[in-house]
Amino acid sequence: MNEGRKRLDPEELPRSVRAALEKHVALDRELYALAEEIVAAQLAAAGPRLSTDLAALRGWLAPSLVEPPPGAHA
Repeated sequence: MNEGRKRLDPEELPRSVRAALEKHVALDRELYALAEEIVAAQLAAAGPRLSTDLAALRGWLAPSLVEPPPGAHA
């Protein structure tokens, strides 16, 4: 059972805890921005064929996403 549904009010946390969390969130945001740049560069380098290959892959995977493969237990 997931018991983590109750959200704390940030104002209930001590100031030092909030400051530490903000520092880590800032690092996460910085890392995410860097990852976005890397992915954008990789997509640009892949060229227009990527869309065609992705569509083919999705078509190939689609049947397995709808029903389990033969012999699989539901």
